[in-house]
Amino acid sequence: MNFTKFIKSKTVVIAALVLVIAGGFFLFWQI
Repeated sequence: MNFTKFIKSKTVVIAALVLVIAGGFFLFWQI
């Protein structure tokens, strides 16, 4: 069972979502 691999992939997905949301807010405030 690759539990560490599963956690690592999940962390990458969450980090990507946070970056997208942060980028969206940044662009929103730039307007």
